[in-house]
Amino acid sequence: AQAAGVSVIAGASPGVARMVADGTTGLLPTVGDDRAFATAVAQLLDDGALRARMAAASRARVAAEHDVPIAAATLDSLLRGVAGTHPG
Repeated sequence: AQAAGVSVIAGASPGVARMVADGTTGLLPTVGDDRAFATAVAQLLDDGALRARMAAASRARVAAEHDVPIAAATLDSLLRGVAGTHPG
């Protein structure tokens, strides 16, 4: 969803909280709090400017943290370290 520039509403579990910045790239109501979840949905439906800001922040975060060349270089470095080899 974030890569597509869509605001996220998800329960505030530890795993989700690592991926979604509450109030910046999405909204994270308390897990199991149906009223808070409904409020978050209504907030995004009613506030187009907030949706647009969160969408832009989501796309930017994905581009910065999940860029394929950067991820490939990081993985290459990690694997070389595990294997005990160095480039060159």
